[in-house]
Amino acid sequence: MSDSKRPALSDFEGLDQWLAQFLEDPYADGLANSFRTDVYEISDQYIIEADLCTVFPKRLVICKDHSSLTIQSECCDGKLLESLVFLPFEIDSRTLNAKFQDGFLEIHVPKEEQSGKAGTNDRIIIQL
Repeated sequence: MSDSKRPALSDFEGLDQWLAQFLEDPYADGLANSFRTDVYEISDQYIIEADLCTVFPKRLVICKDHSSLTIQSECCDGKLLESLVFLPFEIDSRTLNAKFQDGFLEIHVPKEEQSGKAGTNDRIIIQL
């Protein structure tokens, strides 16, 4: 059997570096003061979930601005955490409901816009 089909050692020299770069999260440094958020769609509303198991619920603030939500809180170690969630529609005229339970924040955004002043408040009250 010939060794011509075996890869030479020089073929693997950059493999470790390439693999480390491939597996490394390119956004990890930018998310050091953030947390995981997910957006789900159901028939009549959108649900935004945030994993906030290390924060003080009483220091949790949610602000809405046109088509985005800013979620802020202070972590148990005193570090400020913040996440910005962009939505593909305006939320100014929508009444948002938020609930914090077992370390998770759930924000419900109705698909239908409300008429009148239902959603004019920039801050969202969180049910604990």
